[in-house]
Amino acid sequence: MTDIVVFVAHPDDETMLAGGTLALLAHTGAKVHYLCATRGEGGETGEPPLCQPEQLGEVREDELACAVQALHGSSLDFLGYADPRVGPDEALYAYAGHPGEIAHHLLGIIREKDIHAILTHGLNGEYGHPAHVLSYRAACQAVESLGGAAPLLYSVMAFFPDHPHPRLANHDQPAHLILDVSAALPAKTRAA
Repeated sequence: MTDIVVFVAHPDDETMLAGGTLALLAHTGAKVHYLCATRGEGGETGEPPLCQPEQLGEVREDELACAVQALHGSSLDFLGYADPRVGPDEALYAYAGHPGEIAHHLLGIIREKDIHAILTHGLNGEYGHPAHVLSYRAACQAVESLGGAAPLLYSVMAFFPDHPHPRLANHDQPAHLILDVSAALPAKTRAA
């Protein structure tokens, strides 16, 4: 059986960026483990507000647990980093300053769960989100440190012609694999 870890910065990144792929992987028998760096407590509460800002992390953690269940995930863990609030003029921030500590945590998960592949954010952080870029760099650092014993590393939203969501595509990272996930759209919709 193949064990895969999905490493994302915030709850909902997994579903919005790769939910169909993750549902397909679980359907084929892979054990898909979810690892989220933050609880998403720095995000928006919605219009009208879903909750008070101080409750947002708990709400989003619960939402991620439901999404993992809808996508037939095997486990869910959080690294416990705080998600910074959106700044003036919609400025976005990373949850940590350097990928080394995050890579160390990721290495622990890789070893503990005997991970064969990692799926994470892309080189450009999809739409340039610094937390996504940091997660990608940490995953790369973890994989590089393992040399020949490293799991495979895949990123989401790589660029290809006629990409259905060009704003989210990692334009500096050409796609090597493009999947038709239409069979998994019901699971992705439930997760969303």
